[in-house]
Amino acid sequence: MIDGKSYTTKKDGRQTIGVLAQDIQKVFPELVTIDDNDMLAVNYQGLVPVLINALKEQDEKVKEQEERLARLEAIIN
Repeated sequence: MIDGKSYTTKKDGRQTIGVLAQDIQKVFPELVTIDDNDMLAVNYQGLVPVLINALKEQDEKVKEQEERLARLEAIIN
């Protein structure tokens, strides 16, 4: 599962918000790179299409549930 996290970067010790590269690597390995120091980095721009598709899928599910609820309410009434 991919979750937003607040974490401290190893590189400079700054607090930041993002996703963990290890989590992204499990699902979308093509969006993670490894530098010369074996540090993982996420291609956040590459996540945008993934997020858009996830929103579309979620919107479709909500519409289906709304239609089902309307049918059930019609049966009850």
